Amino acid sequence: MSVINQLLIADRKAVRESFGKSDKDVLTDIGIIKEWLKTQPHLPETPSDNVIELFLVTNKFSIERTKQRLDMYYTIRTLIPEVYVNSNPRLPEIQSVPDKMGLFVPLPKPSKELHRVYVMKVMGDPDDFDTYKFFANSLNVMEVRIHYDIAIGDVYIIDYDDLKMAHVMKMTPVHIKKVATVSEKVFSSRIKGIHLINCPSYVDILTNIAKMVLKPKIVNRIHLHSNYESLHAHVPKEILPKDYGGNERSIKELGDLWKSCLMEHADRFDKLDAMKVKEELRPTPLENDDILGGRFIVIMNRLLITDRKVVRESFGKSDKDVLVDIGIIKEWLKTQPHLPETPSDNVIEMFLVTNKFSIERTKQRLDMYYTIRTLIPEIYQNSNPRLPEMRNITEKMGLFVPLPKPSKELHRVYVMKIVGDPEDFDTYKFFANALNMMDVRLHYDIVVGDVYIIDYENLKMGHVVKMTPVHIKKVVTVSEKVFSSRIKGIHLINCPSYVDTLVNISKMIMKPKIANRMYFHSNYESLYEHVPKEMLPKDYGGNERSVKEFGELWKDCLLEHAERFDKLDTMKVKEELRPTPLENDDILGYHGNFKKLDVD
Repeated sequence: MSVINQLLIADRKAVRESFGKSDKDVLTDIGIIKEWLKTQPHLPETPSDNVIELFLVTNKFSIERTKQRLDMYYTIRTLIPEVYVNSNPRLPEIQSVPDKMGLFVPLPKPSKELHRVYVMKVMGDPDDFDTYKFFANSLNVMEVRIHYDIAIGDVYIIDYDDLKMAHVMKMTPVHIKKVATVSEKVFSSRIKGIHLINCPSYVDILTNIAKMVLKPKIVNRIHLHSNYESLHAHVPKEILPKDYGGNERSIKELGDLWKSCLMEHADRFDKLDAMKVKEELRPTPLENDDILGGRFIVIMNRLLITDRKVVRESFGKSDKDVLVDIGIIKEWLKTQPHLPETPSDNVIEMFLVTNKFSIERTKQRLDMYYTIRTLIPEIYQNSNPRLPEMRNITEKMGLFVPLPKPSKELHRVYVMKIVGDPEDFDTYKFFANALNMMDVRLHYDIVVGDVYIIDYENLKMGHVVKMTPVHIKKVVTVSEKVFSSRIKGIHLINCPSYVDTLVNISKMIMKPKIANRMYFHSNYESLYEHVPKEMLPKDYGGNERSVKEFGELWKDCLLEHAERFDKLDTMKVKEELRPTPLENDDILGYHGNFKKLDVD
């Protein structure tokens, strides 16, 4: 007898009745899905009735959602290959996961609410821990489960007893988001509770990342327990492993059984490895735009909160007006054979907004977005976030982070802070990292102006002497002539006396109206008069995450978008195909301007 019969006890009849479904109703719905599958030649198989029923249940018997999730069940392996590659349970590195990295086991008995309860426990030497391998093993368990189980919701118990800080540092927002994507968009996990036990202080890092990725209603179902009695109030003692005062087998025993179970089903994983979705045969576009359009979209939406409708209204623009303007720009782009791509609608709209919906200025700035990389290569060369020297900037040189919430005036607020040893500071690298963030922001954000908070607390004279007028002028040029930054305020805090040198250089370069928007603050209360306290990082007495936490999130975000930077590195403006001269004479003559600054 298969070991699976000891591992998943379910009450199919009770689950069906909870949805008001008779056996006949369920067979009818399964038949509808099977008929639809016959019209989907791109999919590699027709799944079993049990699998189809589980997808129907997790999608509350919505036929359309079940179709989407079944399609995504096969397609996701191509969209997020890093989660699935080399995940077959026959492989030694996967077989060793329960012993070397940790356990993920469903408990045999469902709760009285017909929920499936899982226990997850990370353990072992952090040096041996591989986030994708650990979660790949967990997804293998979920794969076997869909062929046998049926439940109306999921409850997760996460035991942090053996968790080390080094484990935490390996579980980045990128990793967690990808796993959450599979959980939500494939298995439609209906999470009824997440229970955290044996929590060290540093578990807050993981919890905060998870809160960014999870929907608010799921976040509200996270419970921290200081003892097992508290856990028993949510999960009956009799279905829990004896590790937690329950009557079930230990986690290790269940883990060993699941290890054997996965090997019993190894043929299924061999088959999955060989399966391919034939995209060329797909009859209609896949309706999972949030995945296809970017796997980090949820995190981005929480790193950059905005109100596109209100921004449009502030310019007196309707949705239709904006689409018309975007269309005008797209038509113009067709006449510009020298430009290497047609940007997305979001990017075009961002350029329209920063240029106050001036069509001609938007054209100039979009052209310059691509051209500037040739005009000022010293800023852009070797700036890809994959490079080791770019990845350590937040620790060795400093931070530049947009704050998530815009101000009530719809301004995006940034914090810039230089840190570290001046010997390690490279002005171009520091600002290249900042410009990388601005590039990612183009694809998601929309605001009507920018506010900068510059924290000079750790600034040394050695940093100042490295930021010459030439450096600053080039960065200001990119900010002004590419991103059309509409600077509404520059707030300087924690200023040493020698910061005057930098300020004077900046005033030489900035337009007078921008120089007049520069403010010195001797305390945070003075800053609050300009930037609301509640939207500031806790470093400055606010309610938001720390600047360092934001820096780490943006570091991961840049890596998630590394393919975009790979693409930018290979893009070239074909000047020989440019139909008319570039109308940015002040930039084209920049060499003379910088030479003059050097002499001065």
